[in-house]
Amino acid sequence: MKKRGFALVVVLLGLALLAIIAFGLTTIMTSDYLTSRDELLSAQAFYVARAGISRAMAEMGVNEAATPTTPIRGTVGDLYATCDISKASLPSVNGLDSWKITSIGKVWSGASGTVLASRTLEAVLEQETFASYAYFTDQETSWWGTAIWFLTGDTLRGPVHSNGYLNVSGKPEFTDEVTTYNRNDSYLDRVSGTYNQRGARNGDNRDYYHFFTAYLNDIPTAARDAAQFAFNGGQAEIPLPSVATSEDALRVTGSSYVIPWGKDTYIYNGSWSTTSKNHIYVEGDAIVYGHVSGSKTISSGGNIWIADDITYDDKSTDALGLVANNHVIVQTNPYAREDLEINAAIMARNGSFFVNNYGEGVPRGTLKLYGSLIQKVRGPVGLFNPNTQTGITGYVKNYSYDKKLKRTPPPYFPVAQQIRLRYVKDKAALQE
Repeated sequence: MKKRGFALVVVLLGLALLAIIAFGLTTIMTSDYLTSRDELLSAQAFYVARAGISRAMAEMGVNEAATPTTPIRGTVGDLYATCDISKASLPSVNGLDSWKITSIGKVWSGASGTVLASRTLEAVLEQETFASYAYFTDQETSWWGTAIWFLTGDTLRGPVHSNGYLNVSGKPEFTDEVTTYNRNDSYLDRVSGTYNQRGARNGDNRDYYHFFTAYLNDIPTAARDAAQFAFNGGQAEIPLPSVATSEDALRVTGSSYVIPWGKDTYIYNGSWSTTSKNHIYVEGDAIVYGHVSGSKTISSGGNIWIADDITYDDKSTDALGLVANNHVIVQTNPYAREDLEINAAIMARNGSFFVNNYGEGVPRGTLKLYGSLIQKVRGPVGLFNPNTQTGITGYVKNYSYDKKLKRTPPPYFPVAQQIRLRYVKDKAALQE
């Protein structure tokens, strides 16, 4: 009897232990289920809030004054999803407007109307600066309709866009994305999405450019180690600004020499003066050369003439904007073999960037541009021999993008009709 009693106790203890284990497993499974459900609901609320920011960017990209406060309503399975959006202006910095967007995403129970999860995202949106492009044109043919070619030996470092189409001879090199709108491109059939060039018909937008002899020979090429390179034709048009700005500028009458020299700028239009102002607007033509310390912009109601090297004292921090209402012109000796260095973000709003007398003299060397180049109509910097792919007169190009311009452009440099996302802050992740 004692052994039977002992066995019963052991069985009961075993059953109790199994019950405890089963209860524990059930509790853990229930906890895991609830945790997984909460995480899923929270993730759904996050993406609803992110959709609100995307909506704000889309609406403000069409009209910056838009106030995207209309709530988003939708369903997630058998649940309801809502998003409330609010917009607040932030102080303008160097002429760039920015806004804070608060987007609250919520997931609701359809039956009880209870909020099951909520996520709040704060984003800062800002105007896109034209200095975000290493190279930008509205038109890639000359004022007379003559094709201007990218050649073997040409190197463009940074984002490239043209509202026209590129003309490619040989294998010019690029490091970042190249996009074109292909305005007035007779080869492009936008209805069918095909490109018909000398019997070569295809729908691959990587081939939406004009070749000199054949696709096999003339190819936009990735520079060495250029993992971000891609060529995409038939993309959206990006209009140039219609109005030159003289906002918060020192206005200079007539045509003048404007010589940045360190932190100061020397101005001569009959007599010399000096200023430390970071925006100078010359009503006539401006003749520019020198070296820059700090950040400044020189604007002109006429042309800007570059008479010699323009360099930075410190490439990591210095920035210069050259904005001409008409042309930006390089004026150097056509018979001197000497490279030219220009450190600046350049815009020829209604004109071109070109070398004066580019078809005369000898090959001058390499035009080294460190910064950004935006022009309405592409201007020539030299002539080349199509058989040897070498320069005959003027300069060959070596353009490098100054990456800091995307975040810290020169003061009052023109902005594009685009909105970019600067950052998103997840208040839940930061436990705010």
